[in-house]
Amino acid sequence: MTFTLTKGYPLHPQGKHDAVIQKVWMEENCDVEVKGKKKQSDLVMIEYITELGKLTQRYFPVMEEDTDLGEVVKAINNDEIPDEINDPEDFFEGKTIGIVVKHNKSNTSGRTFANVAEVYNLNDDDDEELDQEEVDLNESDEEDEDLDLDEEIDEPSDDDESDEELDDDFLEDDPAPKRPKPRRSSNWTSNSYDDDTDDVTD
Repeated sequence: MTFTLTKGYPLHPQGKHDAVIQKVWMEENCDVEVKGKKKQSDLVMIEYITELGKLTQRYFPVMEEDTDLGEVVKAINNDEIPDEINDPEDFFEGKTIGIVVKHNKSNTSGRTFANVAEVYNLNDDDDEELDQEEVDLNESDEEDEDLDLDEEIDEPSDDDESDEELDDDFLEDDPAPKRPKPRRSSNWTSNSYDDDTDDVTD
């Protein structure tokens, strides 16, 4: 069998992808940086699989409207965050979700990592595409063929920071992170974490 090798760590391609949550688990006492200070925190690990590969993203165990984990929960649960998730494996695993993958370079190690920068409900995405198709059809039926050269074009945002403004090294998808013993049995609530982790800075 012939194969090729490429320098560096393999990265999941950037862009929007349909994904399935293949695995979810909790890692305890992980080293993180919050407000410039190093501390330890439990982290929720979610493994996504797409048609192009798989990647794992780390989340603080905080289910609120303005947190990254809260966005994941809403995307697979009809835009709602339950008060409690008694069986996280049953709640997350096997669910389909849209993800936006971006590559980020670590300021300390210089390595580039693929991260899940955004998530969205696939049904909502389909509705937006259908609406856009209707707009395109309506425009094609118009008799006026004049071009509007002043039409504004939306530029992509340069703000790659998550809502929690996590440290770059924390966001990195390390291909072989050190895993403390997973905690499989857990109850997650929407207010189960210290408030001071909701607002963290680089």
